[in-house]
Amino acid sequence: MNQPRSSGFEANINVTPLVDVCLVLLIIFMIVMPVLVTGVPVHLPKTQTGRNVGDATRQLAITVKDDGTVYVDAIVLRKEQVATELRRFHDQMPNRPVAVRGD
Repeated sequence: MNQPRSSGFEANINVTPLVDVCLVLLIIFMIVMPVLVTGVPVHLPKTQTGRNVGDATRQLAITVKDDGTVYVDAIVLRKEQVATELRRFHDQMPNRPVAVRGD
């Protein structure tokens, strides 16, 4: 009787070195990324005006849904109110960009 001989060679993949390398790379990225994101610290001048500059550069979002509902900056408006509200927003901040979205 011939019995199949089992070879002493097993083909297993050793993932321990791969995990070690991945963990080292993860630690390196965790240390380096905050430095890249924040960059070089600088001392910015302080303004004396009370106006918030972030509001002037933020877009005024106008959304028109498929049922005809109009939202201006998350405020629900009737169709008749849209023109007067846009004039009011324009009088407050004339250089504010406008983004119109619709269904």
